[in-house]
Amino acid sequence: NTLMILNTPIRQDSEGRYSLNDLHRAAGGENRHRPSLWVENQQTQALIKELEAEMEIAGIPAICSKQKLGTYVCKELVYAYAQWIGPDFHREVARAFEALGTEPDQSPLATEPDSTRYFAEKEAFTRNRYLLRCLYPSLEDILNGLYELDQPLERRDLAQRIHQAWRLNDVDFGASIRTGFDEYSDAALGAFIRAWFKKDFLEVSEIEAWEEMERRAGQPDSTTGDACNESEDTGAAA
Repeated sequence: NTLMILNTPIRQDSEGRYSLNDLHRAAGGENRHRPSLWVENQQTQALIKELEAEMEIAGIPAICSKQKLGTYVCKELVYAYAQWIGPDFHREVARAFEALGTEPDQSPLATEPDSTRYFAEKEAFTRNRYLLRCLYPSLEDILNGLYELDQPLERRDLAQRIHQAWRLNDVDFGASIRTGFDEYSDAALGAFIRAWFKKDFLEVSEIEAWEEMERRAGQPDSTTGDACNESEDTGAAA
């Protein structure tokens, strides 16, 4: 089945990667959203490097440029590119993938329980959400990670500063958010704070993946009520 985003078909290559050029057209084709600008981005390069390391075993590069055909990327990079363009397009991409994934599967395996596929999809969903949060965390993501602070105003002020400085290198990141922590250098503080949030991002992504797999299976989550109540008490809503 062909992935359709805003009435634009997105081509795939023989390895299952998606056309970045088609995604650019689906997003409106603006010059500022050119794939080459996104690929050259420092955060994008870091994400590609991380994905390449994960996919090395399978022997499939996360990104591949083909003469006269354009650039093709893995699903994780599709989400990252969409997030770079903006939240509205990111939502459209997420909905398109969801629609593609919920179409009836006519294969013989579709009616058989497949724990291997279940866990593979759950892990992929977790990885997608986690990598996107690490690359482009929202203010809400940062606020959720600061739930231990008792003062709402203090929490929001610090969250805004962290959110604005997130894409800086560790030295500038640490210097821009320094409030105490005198025992740390700017670089050490930046690395420490970033690692702390990434741990929280992973936990939240794992919870979302579990909830998503339950939703796909059509099984209501009996713990949703308790989890929501707990989230309201702690401020750690996903």
